[in-house]
Amino acid sequence: MTVPTNDARIRFTAMVQLADKDIDLLAACLLLAKEDHPALSVAHWVHAVDAIAARLRGRITPGGGSHNAVYAINRILFDELGFRGDSEHYDDPDNCMMHLVLQRRVGIPITLSILYMEVARRLSLRVRGVGFPGHFLVRCQDVFGTVFLDPFHEGKLLLRSDLEELLRRLQGPSAQLLPAHIAPVGNKAILTRVLHNLKGMYYHRGDFQRTLAAVERIVLLNPHLPDELRDRGLLYSLTGRREAAIADLRDYLDRWPDAPDAARIREHLSELQAQGRA
Repeated sequence: MTVPTNDARIRFTAMVQLADKDIDLLAACLLLAKEDHPALSVAHWVHAVDAIAARLRGRITPGGGSHNAVYAINRILFDELGFRGDSEHYDDPDNCMMHLVLQRRVGIPITLSILYMEVARRLSLRVRGVGFPGHFLVRCQDVFGTVFLDPFHEGKLLLRSDLEELLRRLQGPSAQLLPAHIAPVGNKAILTRVLHNLKGMYYHRGDFQRTLAAVERIVLLNPHLPDELRDRGLLYSLTGRREAAIADLRDYLDRWPDAPDAARIREHLSELQAQGRA
């Protein structure tokens, strides 16, 4: 495993060794952002979310059910504070940086959902993230049942028919809504999804150093994912870290010798090894 060399990575590495339920999701997201923004104060932005929750405390009726709580949260976040989904610059990495989401009040589905969840958690509400394919959502549960919400669209309430329509729009007309699509997901899965977004955004910009940083943290969270181990090795190669690339690609082939791309990876590994003998 790569030894972390900066404060944000060291703190993130320590945090994700905890049990999933013990991870502070907001702080972990801020530590992801701190690698690109070293001056970021995690405590400052945690206090900013605390302040949003404090504004809500007097507006939620005890025992009023999830609809009462959702109405109050939506009113504060979207009507009064003006948070919104960034449709114009969806693929901007800034939309994955929680401090910038809080500062600019725009984000993508997963970062706005994290904000929603973190505000709700401070109010002792049962709001969980939902890893819906292609569009992260939240679910709020109480004694009256479960409701699904879309923080990217100002906390819109989604019925089952809305979820089915959204899935068909994202995956095609034959897509079927499955229980796994609307099941709650844990903190490590949420952090992994944020990092997958960053990975794609940076890769398409040709920023391979930051792409590598995203993949390194995905591997920290998911050390047994073959594709991420392979991608880390390939990115080490792209960024001139030949020995690290060789180690990862060997490990990938040792663990998954029959992978569909094994022949291509073996060829690339041979080229890297030949460079060392030249």
